[in-house]
Amino acid sequence: MPTVRVHHFPSTGSQPQVVREIVKEGSGLSEADALELAVKAVEIYAARHPRPPHVTITQAAAMLGRSRPTMSQILKGHRVKLNGCGLIPIEAVDKLLVSRGRGHG
Repeated sequence: MPTVRVHHFPSTGSQPQVVREIVKEGSGLSEADALELAVKAVEIYAARHPRPPHVTITQAAAMLGRSRPTMSQILKGHRVKLNGCGLIPIEAVDKLLVSRGRGHG
């Protein structure tokens, strides 16, 4: 299984940093056009590189920017159930990412 990596762009203001960087580079695009371009790029990438339905504890730790032992504790605290092969459903990782973004992870 390939390594799964998620990159987060800090957000300040109304648009994510990646959109502000595109506009700042002087590309002549408005924020709306830059956002549309960024969304399209993500759609193209996702179509070519689908996410796996399950990941290992090590992969989930990398996605959350945590160590493997810390990830194990997080899984226990959130009562995340592993599948029969000891893998974590990607939906559980997504929920942890969302809760982390809200300061609860």
